[in-house]
Amino acid sequence: MKHIIILSILAISLFTTPQKSYAWGRQGHSLVVEIAFHYMDSTTQKKVAKFLNGMTIEDAGSWMDNVRSDHAYDYLKPDHYINIEKGEVYIADNKDNIVNELNKVISELNKSETLTDANIQTDLLILMHLIGDLHQPLHDGYGSDKGGNTDQVSFMNKGTNIHAVWDSEIINYKNVELNDCIQFNNYQPKELVALDKLDIIEWMNESRSLLDKVYDYKGNKIDEAYINADVSIIEKQLLIAGLRLADILEHLFKNINREPTFAIEKKEILSVGVEGLEQYEGKLVKVCTKIYGTKFLDNSGGKPTFLNAGAAFPNSPLTILIWGDNRKNFKKSPEKYYDGKDVCITGKIVMYKGKPEIIVTKEDEIEIK
Repeated sequence: MKHIIILSILAISLFTTPQKSYAWGRQGHSLVVEIAFHYMDSTTQKKVAKFLNGMTIEDAGSWMDNVRSDHAYDYLKPDHYINIEKGEVYIADNKDNIVNELNKVISELNKSETLTDANIQTDLLILMHLIGDLHQPLHDGYGSDKGGNTDQVSFMNKGTNIHAVWDSEIINYKNVELNDCIQFNNYQPKELVALDKLDIIEWMNESRSLLDKVYDYKGNKIDEAYINADVSIIEKQLLIAGLRLADILEHLFKNINREPTFAIEKKEILSVGVEGLEQYEGKLVKVCTKIYGTKFLDNSGGKPTFLNAGAAFPNSPLTILIWGDNRKNFKKSPEKYYDGKDVCITGKIVMYKGKPEIIVTKEDEIEIK
């Protein structure tokens, strides 16, 4: 496998810590896909990139989380996890869960000649995300605490839950990057054979075997000793997920030799006011308004920039979000350049905690009036 280093990014929620978390967060999922591309052969890299159709690997890894606000994908929500209570064992069924969904998409991709390009792309995005989820122990956890989401703890004097701690808090706090994960890749040949064996149930059980360590903290406080003990476990889990994803993709795409031809979709842009944007969820819109204050969270995961459109925070009817990995697409610092200016923003309306949001990735999506 050839080594290709692809930049990873971090992510956090809007201004507060979420009460319900997603596996690994944006940074963790980015690292899993980054590791896979680091070890995949160049032929597979090129084939996968073609079916991503211009999507970055960071966005590809987080796609299943990114579409949670789009009700067209509500059917995918149960597929991020599986609940098995402590002391119980997995019993095969046909319910919607991570094990069944992974086996389904792998089976479909093994018969790629029967799939459309769009079907291959969707299955690919699901596979890239769920292999990451599977290796986050709390996504194979206990239903009694919703995979740790209801287990409230204090992390660096901030209220959160143990699921979020494993998703992103430790990764962001320790600034986990590619080299931190691949340093553990000293597997011997026999161990690599075990890693190469495609067995979703076995991998799920491996993750569950870590749950005792996950819950091994005193009181409700996550201290430095816990973080230092568990960050290496997290890094190794990310590595194993990336290695396994690389192997699966090399196997599945070995026989996919066609060139995808995605139809060019004509996108209708609706010119709308800044109020009442909830009704345009999922629609591509153009909104003209004024920016009333900004915030660049340089020290947080994802390094997001927030622009408050239409009014000052927290009363702004629209939030403009620029992730840190997209700041390079702007000639000037967005939080300084756009503050106080009248602008027109073009993008898709998504809902976050009941509030309209537009994620902007490049400069020409914000026009100064």
